[in-house]
Amino acid sequence: MSEVIAGSGSELKTIRFLRSQLSEHVDWINVLKTPVKTWSPVECSIIVDNADFKCIPLPYSLTSETEGYIAFESDFQRGISEIVLMEYPENYFSTSILVHEASRKGASAIILYEREEPAARKIVVTDPPYPSNTPGNPPPIPVVTIDYGGLNALKDRLKASVRLKATVRVRAELKDSTGYTLIAGINGSGENEIHVAAHHDHWFEGAGDSIAGLKTLVALAKQLGSVENSVNVVLISFTAKELGSPYMSPYPWSWGSKYFLKVMKNKALLEKTLYSVVIDSVHTGNPTVNYHPSLYKVVAESLKPGWSAVPGGNHYSLDSLSYLLEGIPSMAITTLNNKYSWKIHYTSLDNQVNVNPDLIATELSGFLVKTILLSSPEKIDAKHLWDYVSRDWAPLEFKTIVAKARQAESVIGSRSVLSITTAAFSNCASLRINDHVSFHAGLLSPLLLTQEAENTLSKSLGEELFISLNLCRGRSYSFVFTKYNKGFMNEVLRKVVDDIVSSLNEDFSREYTFKVLSTFDRIQGDAVGEAGSNRS
Repeated sequence: MSEVIAGSGSELKTIRFLRSQLSEHVDWINVLKTPVKTWSPVECSIIVDNADFKCIPLPYSLTSETEGYIAFESDFQRGISEIVLMEYPENYFSTSILVHEASRKGASAIILYEREEPAARKIVVTDPPYPSNTPGNPPPIPVVTIDYGGLNALKDRLKASVRLKATVRVRAELKDSTGYTLIAGINGSGENEIHVAAHHDHWFEGAGDSIAGLKTLVALAKQLGSVENSVNVVLISFTAKELGSPYMSPYPWSWGSKYFLKVMKNKALLEKTLYSVVIDSVHTGNPTVNYHPSLYKVVAESLKPGWSAVPGGNHYSLDSLSYLLEGIPSMAITTLNNKYSWKIHYTSLDNQVNVNPDLIATELSGFLVKTILLSSPEKIDAKHLWDYVSRDWAPLEFKTIVAKARQAESVIGSRSVLSITTAAFSNCASLRINDHVSFHAGLLSPLLLTQEAENTLSKSLGEELFISLNLCRGRSYSFVFTKYNKGFMNEVLRKVVDDIVSSLNEDFSREYTFKVLSTFDRIQGDAVGEAGSNRS
């Protein structure tokens, strides 16, 4: 399958094909139209003398023509308008940060490349560069990538010339459009439901990200049709997972799932959702199940030998975060913890030569059938959530919030507390310490990264440190420490933790108060109704 971008003609073809594959195995099927910002590459070239090197523009680069001298990143001088030849960072999620810094130093364009792999890679570049759910902008300068052959040819030219002048020409279209999320259902005998989701937009062939996920949905539908099940199963293929936010959010992923969940919430169609399963970026080897701690019993009973299970509910950049932010427990199945998977993710190597989607679908659908058949509300246990969020290193003030949440179970019920706590305690964040960048998404993301910062400080040898912590919900903290003030470093980090915990407390208290008042109003309304019927 070729590349699929949200809002494009290729997406419509994919939806029609997927619908035809599912229709005979499900009880109902719908399509949700989703407003998206469609970015489409048209032309990309690097012109040196009379030679034309093909390139690939990275979203959201706009149409432009830029001239300058090519310089490797190590030779780039501040203030000189140059086209910088830059290696992708080891953690390519931090690409936007490097582009932003190069632009601030005066770079006029960026050419990205993979040093080791003969592959082209794509990733969204935004401004501002740190992940956030606020509106964003296209990158301040054009950003393109070249494959291995193009890189070596440019290197040969650079060896033969002291100053190599080039023109980077990009043409791309950016427009408001409509994406399509496909939703299909298999009815069970009860009222509760489980969502199983993948996404259909992808870079290059996308064999593991996420054709394997789509094939898993079809395989699961075929198998569930022949068994009796107490829960309703909703199969979803999201649009706009890789990009497509109408606001070009600096956290560029998962617009399709966010929009879907908002629509479902507004229609009161999420109240019976026990949990979600998200299948994304499964390339090779045994996958990892990143699960919400309340799902411990569900996962433990169905986990296959050799598979890993990690509490937290998400892997950075996956649609499971959208569910957590709505208070719905989630598990994400991925192989991105695997080095090989990480290398080929978002590259032209993610193809059916290197990845076998049919084999992956067989493995995953077998696990999912067992998981779904074992699922019930009674097995989704808040105790395991409390164990996870009350770990030894958690600050006392945070444990006070957890204690308040546990006490609330007797007032508004375990299910409501689980939802409120999940929504309040979920976020995504990035931590930068000098040139190293870490990302996390899921339960306690900011606190986990402040813990990582604290561990790094305790091991530092006294060198100057730049620390930046950015939360997707909008808070950010940046500091520069010298080798003379380690005690002050720890004090500052404690204040950051206090501020984060205070914010969590506000979020939880607001939602808890609203739920208590709603519950009281409902009980009072029932009482009035009963009294009224007695009088009549």
